[in-house]
Amino acid sequence: MAMTEAIQNDIEKTHREGGTSLFLRHLVFQIVDEAARAFYKDDYAMKCQQTAGAVKSLLDRLEIESTLIVGATCFAKVGLDGELKGWTGFFGDEYHVWLQTEFHEIVDLSISQLYRHPRTRISEVPVPAIWWDQRTGCPPLFSYLIDHAIDRVEFDDPVEQEKYETFVKAVEERFDKTLACASTNDVGFSKLLTCLDQLNRWTEENRPWPTGALKILDLPDHLPAWMRDRQTEIERALNAGKAPKSRLLT
Repeated sequence: MAMTEAIQNDIEKTHREGGTSLFLRHLVFQIVDEAARAFYKDDYAMKCQQTAGAVKSLLDRLEIESTLIVGATCFAKVGLDGELKGWTGFFGDEYHVWLQTEFHEIVDLSISQLYRHPRTRISEVPVPAIWWDQRTGCPPLFSYLIDHAIDRVEFDDPVEQEKYETFVKAVEERFDKTLACASTNDVGFSKLLTCLDQLNRWTEENRPWPTGALKILDLPDHLPAWMRDRQTEIERALNAGKAPKSRLLT
């Protein structure tokens, strides 16, 4: 099937079924991932805001509404020996940026580069990129907590802003080239986790991250203390009919 026809079919399928089609998820992440590797190179792991903004630019073109989210996330940390090493992610004094679609999906490409982040203290198995329906709830192996939403990607440094805009342009050019030259058989992004059934399949296949991460269930306290406290704070505010207070905005 021609790429443009496949995309249009899947846009219609997405809105008909109320969730981004698997083909579009793979297509968007493949294009942005390839562009980020070429453009940011070794700095890719530190560009969550830029990659989220680039993903949003493609979702806009695919007629899928999305919002940039700033907040905290954590994942079970698995060492190269397959053993659980606690938690990894961005929480406490650090923050992360991802997307939430109109279908209540968590969309996070750059988390797949966490293992290459300069502040990672030990070698770890890469966690997967995430495109997950929040309505099903997150498994105990990872968590996302919203702090606030932002309208667009903006940097105080004009040089960084110019680089970001150049990156988005490169992403969109790669998207246009894919539409013109590629076939549906060229689309595939193997590091993408989308649902509980897939997580179970990965575990049955003995893949390193889910296999090691499941050992987190043996810990007496689920989630890092900061994440537990923040989750309780959010739940109390929502139960009281109030918006949770930001820990990042001043």
